[in-house]
Amino acid sequence: MGAANEAAGARRSMGEGPVMNRIISRRVQYLLAASVLPLALAVPAAANAQEADASAAAQTEAEGSSLNAADGDIVVTARRREESLSRTPVAVSVLTSDALQSRSINSEADLQTATPGLIVRSTQGSSQFNYAIRGQSIDAFSVSQPGVLTYVNEFQTNALSAGSLYDLGSVQVLKGPQGTLFGRNTTGGAVLFSTAAPEFDAFKGFARGRAGNLGAWQGEGMINVPLGDSAGLRVAGQVDQRKGFVRNLVNGERLANVDRWSIRASLSFEIGDSIESKFVAEYGRSKGNGDPILAYSANAPGSVGPNGQALAATVPTFYSPILDTLAGPGAYAALMAAYPGTPAGGYLDYIDLQRSLGTRATYLDGETGLDAKSGYIINTTSIDISDSAQIKNIVGYSYNRNFSLFDQDGSPFPFYEYVQTRNRVKSFSEELQLSGEAVDNRLTYILGVYYSNEKRTSGQTFRYFNLGPVANPVLGPVFGGSLPLGNRLEGDFDISSIGAFAQASFKFTDTLSMTGGFRYTQEKNKFTEVSGFAPFYPAGIVEKRKDSEPSWTVGLEYQATPSLFFYGTYRGSWRGGGFNYNAPPVNAPAELGGNSFDPEKIEDIEFGAKFNGYLGSVHTRANLAVYKSWVDGIQRIAYLTFPDVGPGGATVNADGATFQGVELDAEFTVAPGVVIGGSFNHTDPKYRGDTQQTLFGTFIDFTTFADVTKYSGSGYIDVTAPLAGDTGELRARLDVYAQSSLYFSNYGQSGAPGTKLPSYELVNARVGLDNIGGSGVSAAFFAKNIFDKEYYVGGIGLGTAGGYNLAVPGEPRTYGIDISFRF
Repeated sequence: MGAANEAAGARRSMGEGPVMNRIISRRVQYLLAASVLPLALAVPAAANAQEADASAAAQTEAEGSSLNAADGDIVVTARRREESLSRTPVAVSVLTSDALQSRSINSEADLQTATPGLIVRSTQGSSQFNYAIRGQSIDAFSVSQPGVLTYVNEFQTNALSAGSLYDLGSVQVLKGPQGTLFGRNTTGGAVLFSTAAPEFDAFKGFARGRAGNLGAWQGEGMINVPLGDSAGLRVAGQVDQRKGFVRNLVNGERLANVDRWSIRASLSFEIGDSIESKFVAEYGRSKGNGDPILAYSANAPGSVGPNGQALAATVPTFYSPILDTLAGPGAYAALMAAYPGTPAGGYLDYIDLQRSLGTRATYLDGETGLDAKSGYIINTTSIDISDSAQIKNIVGYSYNRNFSLFDQDGSPFPFYEYVQTRNRVKSFSEELQLSGEAVDNRLTYILGVYYSNEKRTSGQTFRYFNLGPVANPVLGPVFGGSLPLGNRLEGDFDISSIGAFAQASFKFTDTLSMTGGFRYTQEKNKFTEVSGFAPFYPAGIVEKRKDSEPSWTVGLEYQATPSLFFYGTYRGSWRGGGFNYNAPPVNAPAELGGNSFDPEKIEDIEFGAKFNGYLGSVHTRANLAVYKSWVDGIQRIAYLTFPDVGPGGATVNADGATFQGVELDAEFTVAPGVVIGGSFNHTDPKYRGDTQQTLFGTFIDFTTFADVTKYSGSGYIDVTAPLAGDTGELRARLDVYAQSSLYFSNYGQSGAPGTKLPSYELVNARVGLDNIGGSGVSAAFFAKNIFDKEYYVGGIGLGTAGGYNLAVPGEPRTYGIDISFRF
């Protein structure tokens, strides 16, 4: 009960006052001021722009609409301007609002099955995730900048927990290094979420409800209100509920439930013909009883790894009958009596028990829970200063807070009685850009400046190493005090980034173009130790670092035929260095006894081909990308046991790595209303240079790549058929996704064997009627994971720390009905 009470107290301590009191700050005041400033500066430009040639504007509008209508193509903004997907020299996957609905993509986790090469990584549970593209991601407890960043309406956000997707215009997934055009530098890619924009010409809305198994229900709604001829307000929201699918056999509780809601308001207005401004604000809340992390594998005491390395085995040793030889006869029996579900053979036997239970049941002694809040406010203002040039200002503020409780040993054993993680992030960014065309529209350019500041608090409170009523008083003095042990780790980060960028594309001929871009960024990182391992280092120490690096892109594009497009690109980017809050505050890398790590740098070459035309009578869209990346100082986390302290982790720089692969997707309209398609992804990673390090006495050998699947792919068939009379339109879709095995540890062939997850396949389907009887009502039946496949979506490889590894289970079969009404 002591642990539970302490955990409950930690929950209460997370209260932070009313939301509006937190959001109204100097940063938000500046956000509003920055939004108004371009409008004030634009008054003279507005007067001039109103005199622009109306026929040119009409021609531009017609050309823009043709991208979606005439040639069946899709508009993307991968280069910060609207372009045809089939003529954009970037590997990008796009999901339109219609695709999101037809594929029943309701959360970030669903994006993986619809996007080739994207891994939505779960580490501490399905409620906490990171994106991985082309081998670039971050590990659990890492303080690295994510390898893949997310943007909402071009504003870079810092989500800490999973949420629901609703009322979106599109989702675009950009692959490969992004540094010249999008916010902060990133080495893996970017995921761009675009919210649906208000409309000025009609009062409209929709209501949507879903209900299914596991007590699931979801409500979504939107209303669009015109405010005169040149303004509009759009308000949307969603509530998402579902019972858990993993039964904790210790107390009967169902874990991995969903309990979240969100609301968003968008206000857009125009001033004359040249100024457009859009405000978007969103607030959401997620709660729940937490996600289970299941015991997956463990190192036997005295065992040796594949590379001859002696394996850590703390948990399998102490939580077994061996405890009697260390603390006296009866010690392990007393431990078993205090914690139901513990097997007679110890932790290694429990691994076998968990495997026999599958992924839908477990024994956990620790409390689990989730409480997360997030919100943002973004303004985008664009000003046409001439027929061929535009100024755009993007300013935003976001707030995220996540508090979680985990049973970090994934078992009924009290190695970890609980682990509480607390993360708070407040971020602000301002971007001012000038874009346009010149030289008879042969030159397209964009240049600008960018500033961001992120204030982040990361911390853990944990109690661990409870060896039971007999062993605690005997072994407590051996470990320097009483058992169980406990501590709190917390650090404050203040990270600012400022950069200037420019990128231009020039058409030498109507078929041959060249693109060049450059950005120089300076990143400052200030770290303050709030609380640390008491015997290890004191609180209050401040460390600082400054990193400055360039990013670039150079490419050639060739329109071989009206349907066939080729491109080649050479890019470079980086992500900043930083400090580990759970290592000694010494400004030196971990292998030298410190807590710092250096920037990670990447260069890549990508060749691609895109086709949008007809093969015989079949309309075809296809995209192919072949790439190779070279990474220096690749950032990886090392889990280890700190001397005289306990288990922890430190982000370090491995020497280097290469990634190469192929990405392919294609879609064929084989008959009116009948579309088949699919995707294929192959990734081949390799470490290069020295992969071995000794960190605080623990030997680490980087041998595998977490969250990189060698092969993945999908296939689908989508059928649309109007029915007789005004019955409606039949829409049916079948999706299949498959991926090969993957490691969830970076040392799966050394210190953490047993961290390879098996391959799996998922089959999803949806069938329904749209606009039934012309009423605006649509209804559909959907099913995901139709064959109820048991699989894992990620894990934490703690084999080098406690001698055990944990995995996160994937969702079971879910099904239900989806009814919507548009007016």
